[in-house]
Amino acid sequence: LCKKDKHIKTGWKLVLAGGTPKINPYYDKVRQRAKRISNIEIASNLNNYEIKQLYSKASIFWHACGLDENNPRLIEHFGMTTVEAMQNYCVPVVIDGGGQREIVDHGISGFRFASKEELKSYTLKLINDDCLREKMAKNAYNRSKKFTKEEFEKKALEFFSDVENRLRGGEPMEVNR
Repeated sequence: LCKKDKHIKTGWKLVLAGGTPKINPYYDKVRQRAKRISNIEIASNLNNYEIKQLYSKASIFWHACGLDENNPRLIEHFGMTTVEAMQNYCVPVVIDGGGQREIVDHGISGFRFASKEELKSYTLKLINDDCLREKMAKNAYNRSKKFTKEEFEKKALEFFSDVENRLRGGEPMEVNR
């Protein structure tokens, strides 16, 4: 991204955050490469407060777990981190796979990508259009409300009521999904 648009190097920062065990050769390799680039920071094994602080400062949230992966077990099935970012007005730019498809309405509450080129393209679009980024941030926040504990409980109760109704010989109920 910095090669495509030079102001990104001075005006934006990429923070790679996540958990890692103490011995992790892949993490060590990524950390060494990131040291060479001034606007990349690595934050590992953060507590909830530290994660919330990052979300409060972020504008865009990337999630690429499973990119170029064919094994469905290795693609994140839901992605609570994406919802958490959206709850903090971060625009998600996420892989077009797994649970991300359920969470992000492409082009409305964020973007879903299938390649590194699409990731770059959507990110540049958000960086270069403040109005679009602000609109999508609000849409992302509103969309995140569909994934609260209360919504989950409501949908679970509707589901089990429908199952009970069917077991008693009733017709399937209209359930809001």
